[in-house]
Amino acid sequence: IAMDESETSGAAKRQVFVRCNGRALRTTVAALTSFFESCGKPTAILNKWGEEPVGGAIYEVALVTFKKNKACEKAIALSGGDLDGRPLVIGLNTKPPARRGVACGSCRVFVGNLAFEADDAAVRAHFASCGSVQFVRFATKTGADGERQAGYAFVIFSDPDGRAAAVDAALALDGTTLC
Repeated sequence: IAMDESETSGAAKRQVFVRCNGRALRTTVAALTSFFESCGKPTAILNKWGEEPVGGAIYEVALVTFKKNKACEKAIALSGGDLDGRPLVIGLNTKPPARRGVACGSCRVFVGNLAFEADDAAVRAHFASCGSVQFVRFATKTGADGERQAGYAFVIFSDPDGRAAAVDAALALDGTTLC
């Protein structure tokens, strides 16, 4: 595949994606560097989020950047090649890296050894100093005498910044008496 001049302006256009068809890639930066040796040394090998892979391991998609357009063209020509028994699909990367999942906006704490008489208001009051309590979910058991509390609950806090500060504050309450 030849790239015309409009496609080759900028370093991002010298980036290829590498994936396996139907299977996880599961390789390392060293293996990819060796695979692309005939094209020219890659300037960067990143994971699908555009980050340096932790421990050099790549599991799904690799983004490989080259210094020269010719090296990128040679890399694309290797599509269909085999790496560690897996056929590779290599193409010109035209998309920005995928975004990692963002915080879901909440975090939760397990509260064990809870008195069966504990109610929503008591649990909320006990954990109010930790952060904004969204709700309390009591575990229940169904027995011969009907449904009753199981002696534990989950307290769900608002966590808009994804830092789970409420969890740290709640853990500081470990060992305190609720009811």
